[in-house]
Amino acid sequence: MSQSLDLKEIERKAWKSYYEDGMWDTFMGLLMIAMGVDLLTQEGPAFYALIGVAALSPALIKWFITMPRLGWVKFGPMRRTRDKLMKAVLAFSILIGIGGFVAYTVGAEPPSGVFPAIAAVVIFAVFASMAYLKEFPRLYGYAVAYSLSIGLALTMEDFVPMVLFFVFGGTGLVIGLALIARFVRRYPVIRTEGAG
Repeated sequence: MSQSLDLKEIERKAWKSYYEDGMWDTFMGLLMIAMGVDLLTQEGPAFYALIGVAALSPALIKWFITMPRLGWVKFGPMRRTRDKLMKAVLAFSILIGIGGFVAYTVGAEPPSGVFPAIAAVVIFAVFASMAYLKEFPRLYGYAVAYSLSIGLALTMEDFVPMVLFFVFGGTGLVIGLALIARFVRRYPVIRTEGAG
């Protein structure tokens, strides 16, 4: 029994350590900054460049920072089930987004003022679900930031949402970079036998 509890505690610590690398914060921050740049430049080259960097950042951080220090961890059935549920939530949110886009293109969008509220609620629900399933409390903060910023971007002039995107995005990016620096200091690179 004691050994089982020890293994669960080890798994819990490993699970938590995988979210100490700043990957999510960096990704969220860059994505929100890109949204702010989009409002500022109306989809200029800087917007597409930032979207590309944001899209690549999770894989780059995991490959070059996290994996060399923590290795590959295979989690137990409960964690894997949570991971599958999170992917299902993401897939469902994508379907909702596609449905909303199709409705908009055929002129079946909801009355003015309703769509921003629906979008904000859906965005918050998706991020909050991810935060719960991943046991990752910081995602609740990003749920509020994203739902508020995007909801306002759909209801008012560009200036206020743009400022929010830059403030929230910049904060997320700073947190992410600080976590990366701390992660690198805390976890040395795993040295395999025979490595120079």
